[in-house]
Amino acid sequence: MDGSYNTYPENINAYGDPLTEDDVYYDANDQNRTDVLKLVLYDLNSAVAPREIRLMAIHAALEEFDHDDEILHDEELDLRADHILLQKLTYAMCIDPGSIEVGYICSAMEAVYRAGRTRLAQSFH
Repeated sequence: MDGSYNTYPENINAYGDPLTEDDVYYDANDQNRTDVLKLVLYDLNSAVAPREIRLMAIHAALEEFDHDDEILHDEELDLRADHILLQKLTYAMCIDPGSIEVGYICSAMEAVYRAGRTRLAQSFH
């Protein structure tokens, strides 16, 4: 993680200690990373209400996606992270277009779209 996002506001209680770079970096061929990614995406997709649950899921996704490994971003696109985030963005825009939630979702989408050019192009078809 490059640490470019401050994703935990004071009023959000996260589970456990903050993640460090050693906690979240995985080899692209690591099944554990795939399993963690699937859980993060399941939680993100399932989080609808209350708002605090959505924010926690968005923060977890942003922490998982904030890296510069194109192969890992390709995997995120393979698991349709962009589609899940777009669904969350649509919902958040309907509720409060100017909310911090919208900004976090856009940041997560930007992170996912750091994928390789070929895979990125495929994600738009």
